[in-house]
Amino acid sequence: MGSRDDNLPVIDFSTFDLKPGTPEWESTRSLVSKAAEEYGCFQAVVRKFPDGLQPAINRSLGEVFELPLEAKRRNVSEKPFHGYFASSNVNPRFESLGVDHPETFSRIEKLTSTLWPEGNTNFRSKTLHSFCDEISKLDRLVRSMILESIGVDKYLEQHISSTYYTFRMMRYESPETIDRTIREKKVGLKAHVDQNTLTILHQNQVDGLDVQTRDGEWISVKFAPQCFLVLVGESFKVSSLNSQGL
Repeated sequence: MGSRDDNLPVIDFSTFDLKPGTPEWESTRSLVSKAAEEYGCFQAVVRKFPDGLQPAINRSLGEVFELPLEAKRRNVSEKPFHGYFASSNVNPRFESLGVDHPETFSRIEKLTSTLWPEGNTNFRSKTLHSFCDEISKLDRLVRSMILESIGVDKYLEQHISSTYYTFRMMRYESPETIDRTIREKKVGLKAHVDQNTLTILHQNQVDGLDVQTRDGEWISVKFAPQCFLVLVGESFKVSSLNSQGL
């Protein structure tokens, strides 16, 4: 295995008004299909969000992680990684906090009241909800294109209804190196395969993600401006094969 700095495919989704059957749809679908097959992921350019939205989201999420541990632990779930996941001996530099169905505003309100029972007017619940709602549109577009590219788009609604969204806030910490002139990589989360349908990842100006290619090489992802990383999860690969009868 080696590593390289080649970047992943970048696909423009600057408009969510792509219509099936149009030249724009066909062209974008072809790029999505090729990237999913060759890399299992790609960067999606999204310019629909108003200026200042993403920095506002980053500030709000930073506020969440600055809460005392006992406050974050109030966000519980029976499902692993869906509530609060604290750092551990296995992953000492990683913590995350999740909420299911974030495209439903009441779920974001519930999260806010759980973390701040006394209230918090600074936490942008409506902004976070709008952000998640727009990302869900990107998710549906990508899934539609992948299913259409393999000839099983008639199962789209069945596929969508069998899944739901989870919004996960994640923080990785890296200890300072002794010699700050040396760029030393520190592992925040060990190598793993996403088991879900799609992962849409937004990072806070920190290029710390590596992805492995089919030939075993690792690519250090360099996020392009206004980009989200879309990764095809294992469950989507399996469900797509099942839909084809393979």
